[in-house]
Amino acid sequence: MQVSSILTPDPYSLSPEAGLDEAMNLMDQHDIRHLPVVASGRLVGVVSNRDLLEATGWKKNGVWRCCGPDAPKRLGEIMQTSPVTLAPGDSVVSAAVEMSLRRIGCLPVVESGRLVGIVTETDLMRAFVSCCERNPAAGLTDPSVRALMTSNAMTVQADSTLEEATALCRSTCIRHLPVAEGERLVGILSDRSLRKAHGQHLPDATVVRELMASDPVTVAPDARVSVAARRMLDYKISALPVVEGERLVGILTLTDLLDHCMGALREPDGPLTTPR
Repeated sequence: MQVSSILTPDPYSLSPEAGLDEAMNLMDQHDIRHLPVVASGRLVGVVSNRDLLEATGWKKNGVWRCCGPDAPKRLGEIMQTSPVTLAPGDSVVSAAVEMSLRRIGCLPVVESGRLVGIVTETDLMRAFVSCCERNPAAGLTDPSVRALMTSNAMTVQADSTLEEATALCRSTCIRHLPVAEGERLVGILSDRSLRKAHGQHLPDATVVRELMASDPVTVAPDARVSVAARRMLDYKISALPVVEGERLVGILTLTDLLDHCMGALREPDGPLTTPR
């Protein structure tokens, strides 16, 4: 299977002179995580939402006034230069290898020096899901959620504060916190939500209940990984609390799924090379 069959064509892009506010607004509006940076029709860099978060704390409307005179103002100042690229005719397996080995979230697709598309982690996960759904017998590449989930997931209480949740995420280096009221799962909180809350200068005493995503989408531990991946794709989310009955037994993240999906796509007898 070639990259041309899974890429997102004509992706949103901006110039190196574009402001950080413009990039953040574009990412928010279209729910995207990566922006190619193009000058005179040529790809010159890539900016991710994490690049923007780290540069600004997601503070809009004059970040340099909040962060000081030396704060970056343009995409050209924070973009990743000389990005690794693909050609439309490259194989999806080679894309999976590049992303897995380099630990990067997207690969711009270039033809004759010009940007024609982009392949993201989500595109690779969608390819994996599609192959598993067409070939249900591929059991070795589609294990149960239990095999990949993180057991005994760290949680935070709904009445905890923004300050407490931030400290917990930083001390444990985790990006998603299931939110509980007592033992009942009521929501999920992401590091992006925490960074946005700080960027909006919300008080440290703001309770998690006001920041979390309520009624989170969940998955059962015995569900197949492809089912969990499909759920993430359909709901555009990056973590699934794993629930058995009413009990939280773990968490499955986009990173867990991508590591498995890209590993499966790289295998010589993986789903993309299985005869169809």
